[in-house]
Amino acid sequence: MKNFLKIFPITLAILLYPAFQSMSQAQFSGERLHEAVRRYAEKVLKEYDTEIVLKRGIPDQYFKESGVTARISGDESSILTLQKVRLEFVLNERVIKNIDIPLQVKVFKKLACAVRELPRGTVLKETDIIFLKKDVSLINEQDIPQQELLIGQTIIRPVAKSGIIASNCVMTSGGIKRNNVVTLVVNIGGVFITTTGKALNDAGVGESVRISRDNGMGTVIGKVAHDGTVLVSAR
Repeated sequence: MKNFLKIFPITLAILLYPAFQSMSQAQFSGERLHEAVRRYAEKVLKEYDTEIVLKRGIPDQYFKESGVTARISGDESSILTLQKVRLEFVLNERVIKNIDIPLQVKVFKKLACAVRELPRGTVLKETDIIFLKKDVSLINEQDIPQQELLIGQTIIRPVAKSGIIASNCVMTSGGIKRNNVVTLVVNIGGVFITTTGKALNDAGVGESVRISRDNGMGTVIGKVAHDGTVLVSAR
């Protein structure tokens, strides 16, 4: 996720009792265990809009001993990041068997998306943006800009209709556009030389940009700094 969701250090556990128990044995229904695991994961993630699926079924569990109980444990970190919970079978406060249950967890959130196809060079207006429910399980929080930060920004990577308008799709403050005359700061073994050149592509802060150096001295690739200069390390 992988950093999009805040992880809280909570651990919950629930107890399950066998579907059948005699003086000499206990049996747990795989179907009941499956449903209990799904509901447990939903309870832990109740603050989120989720879709939770167990990746495989759970077989019926049989024990020769009577008095066996089952419990499910796992916190937000194990469910969201590791995508699993643990199923433990306990007798006299001692774990006699445990099973890791793999999950497929999707977390949904409404994100700023394109009302229409947005080609490169589009200056974003409020009418260009619509909020749609999207799976954010694999999206980093820093990749999702706030709507108020999008208005007036320039698209530097085309966005399909209904596509997420991510941070790397827009020109951030300090970014440069193709054909802009920029200042190059070249680091040659710790000695910094300042010169100028022309940008050959659009780039935001922290992104790579190709620069045609003045006086026909060829092209170089550097990274855009927050002040709009381009930093180049010469080998």
